[in-house]
Amino acid sequence: MSETQPSGPPSSDRDLRIDFLRGLVMVVLVVIHLELVSLFTFLAWERVGLISGGEGFVILSGVVLGMVSRKRVETRGWSYSVSRLVDRAAQLYRVNVAVVLSIALLTLVPFLDTAEVRSFTDRFAEKTYPLFPALSEGFYTVVGRVLLLRAGPHQTQILGLYVALLLLTPAVLWMLARDRTRVLLTLSWLAYFVGKMSPHNLTGAQFENAFPLLIWQVIYVHGLAAGYHRAAVHDFFTRRARWAFWVAVVLFAAFFVLAQCTTNPVVPEWARLGWIRRETYDHLHTVWFDKNTLGLLRIVNYFAALVVAYAVLTRFWPFFERAFGWFLIPFGQASLYVFILHLYVVMLVSNVRPFTFQADRTDILVNTGVHLAALGVLWVCVKKRFLFRWIPR
Repeated sequence: MSETQPSGPPSSDRDLRIDFLRGLVMVVLVVIHLELVSLFTFLAWERVGLISGGEGFVILSGVVLGMVSRKRVETRGWSYSVSRLVDRAAQLYRVNVAVVLSIALLTLVPFLDTAEVRSFTDRFAEKTYPLFPALSEGFYTVVGRVLLLRAGPHQTQILGLYVALLLLTPAVLWMLARDRTRVLLTLSWLAYFVGKMSPHNLTGAQFENAFPLLIWQVIYVHGLAAGYHRAAVHDFFTRRARWAFWVAVVLFAAFFVLAQCTTNPVVPEWARLGWIRRETYDHLHTVWFDKNTLGLLRIVNYFAALVVAYAVLTRFWPFFERAFGWFLIPFGQASLYVFILHLYVVMLVSNVRPFTFQADRTDILVNTGVHLAALGVLWVCVKKRFLFRWIPR
């Protein structure tokens, strides 16, 4: 597949459809982290399915890395490829630490409230949890927590997960290169079920509270395998087993309908179907669709959604590229940059428009404008290559 013919078979060229999807995922993440009810909320808060932006960030990162790594191994060799992965992990680790230190310094700025990025507020339970150590804990404890990724904004803690996944990637690529894909995926699922049955915080890092490594590795590994075997996956869905695509369509439709039965109080009554009892829906969501512990059907939902979305983009690419590509493709191509920079946008917006899930019609319209403005600022930063020298992409 070339950039000018996105409907063709895949090749080593950059796939703009994947960039488009990554850009869409970034929009969802920005909207979710700007905790205001707007028109975007009706798309971002598990409305298209029982899925969110976090899973997409991990899966698509795996897909892209799988595509890039295969070409890199074939053209530059194994040692070079591993060194690049380690360098990338080290770079993201430094970014994690730098982000924490920058927020700590920003707390010293008069009249700047950094509470939204220094703590996590459960607005439904009305509880707030501090995420940064207090200076009273002592120098060694404070520095240790920062260096061990045990402190930091919840909006960017998934970067810690990404660091850990990058360090595991050489072993994954080694198995893929030796045609041990089935063994790899089996081991990945075994780790997933171990994590589900007996939760372990393997790294001790803060990110594992929301993204346990044993569990979240499964979607990354599958994304990596799909990217590495991109041509085979394309052939499977378009030639050898077209029935699998239609299964994905049916599953996506079923999950879409289920998502409309949400009990989320942020979603108004008129926007819900109400076909399922609240207790039943909440039980299904907790057991099968939980985000933090990646319920099994949530994983199925996301992969079905990606298959359908990719197929729709392929079929109607000229329209989507003209209508939305100008915004989403640059977002997707600089997704890591957008993800890092959005933290500071979240902090600034929270100082102007306090976060709350309470909103009337006027608030919803105002909040929609706030979301649009925030996304616009980030897009302009991408187009102007603002701090590209310092912030990884």
